[in-house]
Amino acid sequence: MAAVARGLPPEVERAARLSAVPPHLRSTFALLPAPLEVRVRMPEGASLPPAANQLIKLALLGAGATLVSVEPSDYLEVEVALRDKRRLLRPAELRGDLPTLLPTLLLALFAPTDVANLLDRLATQSSRLATLRLVTGHMLGTRDLSEAHRLLLVGLTSGFGLGFHRAGLFLYDVKRGVYVGVRAVGPADETAAHRIWEALELEDAPLDRILAPASDEMDLERLFLRIELDPEEEPARTALAAKSLVLFDRQPPSGRRPASVGLGPIDPGSPFLLAALRARDETLGLVFADDRFRDGPIASERLAHTELFLDQAAVVLENLSLLDRVSRLARTDPLTGLLNRRELEARFDVERSRSERDKAALSMLVVDVDLLKRTNDSKGHQAGDALLQDVATLLSKSFRAHDAVARFGGDEFVVLLPGSDPEALRAAAQRVGDEAFRAGVSLSLGGASWPVDTAALDELFATADAALYKAKQSGRACAFIGRERIDFGAT
Repeated sequence: MAAVARGLPPEVERAARLSAVPPHLRSTFALLPAPLEVRVRMPEGASLPPAANQLIKLALLGAGATLVSVEPSDYLEVEVALRDKRRLLRPAELRGDLPTLLPTLLLALFAPTDVANLLDRLATQSSRLATLRLVTGHMLGTRDLSEAHRLLLVGLTSGFGLGFHRAGLFLYDVKRGVYVGVRAVGPADETAAHRIWEALELEDAPLDRILAPASDEMDLERLFLRIELDPEEEPARTALAAKSLVLFDRQPPSGRRPASVGLGPIDPGSPFLLAALRARDETLGLVFADDRFRDGPIASERLAHTELFLDQAAVVLENLSLLDRVSRLARTDPLTGLLNRRELEARFDVERSRSERDKAALSMLVVDVDLLKRTNDSKGHQAGDALLQDVATLLSKSFRAHDAVARFGGDEFVVLLPGSDPEALRAAAQRVGDEAFRAGVSLSLGGASWPVDTAALDELFATADAALYKAKQSGRACAFIGRERIDFGAT
């Protein structure tokens, strides 16, 4: 807040602070090429008209105006100056409010080029803020956390918004103690950048189309997925410690380590932005943005809008993260992190309907950890839990993203494989069993496919479970897929 000019009577200051100055007017004065100098001359004990109070308030707020002096006089007048131009405002002009007086000030104090620049900056700011509000609204309208992450990056890169060429998001990996790249928006190289920009200009694409996912994003995202940022090393350390946004140079002064070491795969522009995304003092991630294909300064105004947008987006993402966490807790097994039995049954209902409609194969694999009770009795339940977690990790890595892997209860796991026929199921069982055998873990598996092994989809689990029972009765460490036995570790 600006300092109060000497000679400002307390009652005048109070009246000025109580006057209402619309937010858009504060923004307009903040965009002036230089602060507006305000000098007040007034009779002792007089009260000021509305526009005079508003001008003083802008000066007290430091919003594009400076209160130079308040001087005693036999008459009231306010002198405003911008650079070498001055204008005396008489009581008749000051009786209205400041928005009414603004055109008079612009014509008196501004050169035509200054007015043009101000209007251009106001139009840019208005378009930018409207876009960011729209993006934030789309984020509020989704329950998909990954989609909200993407929309955040769209707000940073959209030409209607903040206009960065590229943006990416890093989230903290607790197990590895590093920030890992998870999402990115923008072209991977200059050729792709020009192709995208030309397409958008030729099509005159509306904002709603720009908010939609683009295939060109995948190349950049693949680069981001390779990046890990150590929070103890630059540039992450500085970004996490900073209270506001920080810009980094790709090439620091001689003798200093490059600030972009961890970001090597994407070859950041200079300068580039790396900022902590925070909500209520909790760090949600790190956000990267740059103008890779047009190196040059990043205007302070754009930086201020970026900070405002990230602050608003962080609150949205925090709420979505909490909802996602609660949802995952309701759907997953707390020990292994796999789907729980209730979620598996829900997924089965969906896949059963799809298979019946499309006449597509549906397979199920039931997995049992052999002799888990012996491990619990001899080594303790902690060792048994660790064994179950190891098996869960193995299963998670062994199947496709759209397969449903669940802990069914106790030492039993179930995998639902949409679209997999008996041959694919046999290959999956062999792969899992061999991998477990090499790791020194004994598993028994039973599998069944619809419509080959059972004519009724409702009996798929019972058929696969009966096959598992055969594997257990046959000495364990093997699988029965339909009627066929598969032994592990034979090769």
